Amino acid sequence: MNFSPGMAETISVAMCSFNGERFLLEQLESIARQTRLPDELVVCDDCSSDSTVTILNQFARRACFPVRIFRNEENLGSTGNFERAIGLCRGNLIALCDQDDVWNGNKLMRLSGVLEKDGSVGGVFSDADLIDDKGTPIGKRLGEIHAFPFSKSSTFDRSAAIRLLLKHDIVTGATLMFRASAREAIGSIPAPWIHDGWIAWMLVLYSRLMFVAEPLVSYRVHSGQQLGVGRIGRRWFFTGYEDRAHLRAMARQFETLQERWCSRPGESFEECRELFDAKREFLRQRRELPDGAVHRMWALARRALSYERFGRGLRTMREDLFLKGSAGAE
Repeated sequence: MNFSPGMAETISVAMCSFNGERFLLEQLESIARQTRLPDELVVCDDCSSDSTVTILNQFARRACFPVRIFRNEENLGSTGNFERAIGLCRGNLIALCDQDDVWNGNKLMRLSGVLEKDGSVGGVFSDADLIDDKGTPIGKRLGEIHAFPFSKSSTFDRSAAIRLLLKHDIVTGATLMFRASAREAIGSIPAPWIHDGWIAWMLVLYSRLMFVAEPLVSYRVHSGQQLGVGRIGRRWFFTGYEDRAHLRAMARQFETLQERWCSRPGESFEECRELFDAKREFLRQRRELPDGAVHRMWALARRALSYERFGRGLRTMREDLFLKGSAGAE
């Protein structure tokens, strides 16, 4: 995908809501305070049973931009709901939006500026400050949680992005803006994937993904969110032990990613295919780690290089030391 930079693009904000009355209004007001207002706000509500839709309708009546509200007939879940919202957007650029965050005033201006400046860029994401349920800063950023190692966009090329995505997800949807034209490559989001993880891969494989190092979102962490980054406190960098069922789900993700890649080959096709094979093999080896502590420690030590290449190094090895489930149940 390649695009011609030029005049200012139209911007759609794609928001998903579900029983979000507690934080929704604060997010809506932060969108209304943008230095560059969106051309529309598209909201898909996933069968809320609280006052969420009432809050949305009240906001729509006073907003200075169009607000289009759609209510799902049945609950689609976070990924299905975002897929629907993205498909309903009419703008040239699409910014994903959670219901419980707070946007910095220059978020849309900053991200759209990157896309309008360089037609080769298909998507851009930013860092975010973490806040608690009261809106108090936690003192950490998403970049820390994701162990994002790049401080300059110039070093984050396609190869670097692929290597990092093979280790773990790096893009949080609430910080992402991409071209509506990318929907053709994104297609239908396969069931094992979360929407932002899949979109990030499609942008990296078939276009170009950039990042803005500054935090443009106050990302709220609370117990009621459907998806999140972990717990508050000393367990930020160790959010729980891994289990074999989750590793099977991850392997299925990369299986579906490889299927898409083979059905729609792109740049460096064979190299990427081999990397996907290697990642799936790494996940298989993790699932089949022996139950005994001594044998498991020995297996981890022998595969240390693979943990650096396809995981988070010592952190992932530590998690696998306490891997839940029995190898015999595989």
